[in-house]
Amino acid sequence: MGDLIRSLIEHRMEIQRKRDATAKNTEEYERLDVIQEQLKILANAISYGIFIEIITEDRPTRTVAYGLERFTAKVNRTEDFGRFFNPILATMLTSGARLMLAMAEAWLQQHHGRYAFCDTDSMAVSPRHWKPLQAFFQPLNPYESSEPLLKLEYADRDENGRLLDLWFYGISAKRYVLYRI
Repeated sequence: MGDLIRSLIEHRMEIQRKRDATAKNTEEYERLDVIQEQLKILANAISYGIFIEIITEDRPTRTVAYGLERFTAKVNRTEDFGRFFNPILATMLTSGARLMLAMAEAWLQQHHGRYAFCDTDSMAVSPRHWKPLQAFFQPLNPYESSEPLLKLEYADRDENGRLLDLWFYGISAKRYVLYRI
């Protein structure tokens, strides 16, 4: 049968390419965008979400709580593990993404690069370092596509094809702004 998750991701990349070749704000663009988003959700649910599923139900019950002391408490919701719940596997998947971010950070440090911020699956790096960093990670690409594993999200360029300066101002992990002067 092959690798289902890999096939879903490669199919999503194909749909994204078709979408990006279509005029924005058209019915076809919107249709393709919905399909690629659904494929993303499906791939994430199968490869990650299924292993961390917790089913909550509004049902009063008594439960045992453990901390410095053990005690019983009445709660208004119950939480049951999903059928394929496996926190070890789920944390390994997210740990792989964190490892890639740590590798990118170490690579930037070795090459006197900087990053403005990083999130669970992205990092804003200095413009002169993004291509070499992309090349560094390319041997890890598991997909048939020749598309790079790491993608450039911000691609505004000047008339000579150079990336425009993008400035960053941040006050905390989720409170920042990107702007151009």
